[in-house]
Amino acid sequence: MIKFKVEVNPFLKKAVINSKIGKILYTKIMYYEDIDEWNSFEFGGKTFDIQFHYDAEFLVSIYPVEENKVDYTNPYEVELTFKMTD
Repeated sequence: MIKFKVEVNPFLKKAVINSKIGKILYTKIMYYEDIDEWNSFEFGGKTFDIQFHYDAEFLVSIYPVEENKVDYTNPYEVELTFKMTD
């Protein structure tokens, strides 16, 4: 099972996404504009959809994409932390 660690700086609207797939550690830096925004990224030849959203608290959800279809029923585990400085 793939797990993600996401560190968000809410002031810069920046997210650093880390995940180990197999024996390789992948890192991706993304920026978001809104508190309900979707994007996608690739790690190790796999595609993932990511949602930055606010629902009583700020959340990040990541979903698998296979054959250009998102599986919303199987979100990955996300360990979310916040960085409040540069």
